[in-house]
Amino acid sequence: MGERDMMKATKKVIELIGEGLEIGMSIMIIAVILIMSFYLVTEVFADPKALRDSKAFMEILETILNFAIGIELIRMLIRHTMNDVIEVLILALSRHMVVTSQNAAESLIQVLAIAVLFAVRRYLLLHRKDIPDHCDTVQIRTSERNDIDEKTEDG
Repeated sequence: MGERDMMKATKKVIELIGEGLEIGMSIMIIAVILIMSFYLVTEVFADPKALRDSKAFMEILETILNFAIGIELIRMLIRHTMNDVIEVLILALSRHMVVTSQNAAESLIQVLAIAVLFAVRRYLLLHRKDIPDHCDTVQIRTSERNDIDEKTEDG
């Protein structure tokens, strides 16, 4: 086994470990969300009058928005797309705006940040449907050419 083959095998093992850790983290996040959802539902049914209190309502709203961010985080860990990263950032900023009290300047900065994230997602990210069909073929041909080049170097 050559040095290049050893490097490829090492990279593959590291990738598999990374994927396993990501799946494990996703499972833990799902478990926490389910457990916390159960506690939230039991808390609301135990004292429905607490929802009339604005402080209690804001705490419940904060928890629900944290769940939404957790779900988006799971999607981000599994799919690895820039679009998912931007969605998590938008949700986190939105949650912070809703839950915390801030002055007008801070609110304006957060609104502008969310607008920039929406603009980036809309105008700068390529969506799968926007990529021409021939790009996949070009990428495959390039990787095939690289494999051929590696075989000729090795042998």
